[in-house]
Amino acid sequence: MTVDPFRKIATRLPEAVESAHMGHPDFRVRGKVFASLGYPDAAWGKGGATCVQLKAAKARPLAAVLAAAWRNTAPKTLVRRYDEENA
Repeated sequence: MTVDPFRKIATRLPEAVESAHMGHPDFRVRGKVFASLGYPDAAWGKGGATCVQLKAAKARPLAAVLAAAWRNTAPKTLVRRYDEENA
């Protein structure tokens, strides 16, 4: 896996957009970050984060992890609508 496929998988989620913070690309849904590329230091993610080694990542499991992060961040009404459209 490389950065470009990661970006494509992340931005395919409903209302997901690429932005940036702390000098690193991130991915947001309605202004809230659900994924980042890179991390600035060892203190990153103290509030809870999952780190993925892109070189070792496979598309299908990564898509599931990003979807879970998106679901935990997106408004529940958006998640419900997404679930209904993809049932």
